[in-house]
Amino acid sequence: MFLDAQNVNFPAVSDDILSRNKADMKTKIAQLQDQLRKAKKQVAEENKYMSVLVTAEKAEVAASNGKLFCISCVDIGLDIAAVHEAVTKVLDQR
Repeated sequence: MFLDAQNVNFPAVSDDILSRNKADMKTKIAQLQDQLRKAKKQVAEENKYMSVLVTAEKAEVAASNGKLFCISCVDIGLDIAAVHEAVTKVLDQR
């Protein structure tokens, strides 16, 4: 379950926690969510870079061996955009 900074409620202890503390917690959660978003973007960029690098390298080896196509397995998780970009860039190079 992901916490949403706008919808964080503390029903069990709402009387015990000052509203200022609630606001501080919501702000900290929002900051952590922002850090998480940035980290995910960074990982996605790294995945794209690695997929292009590996795919281009394998395509070069296949082309130098006279192959018309190659099948490349790149371990970047489920990042479809990275795979698509890798294939597109390799095809553009040819």
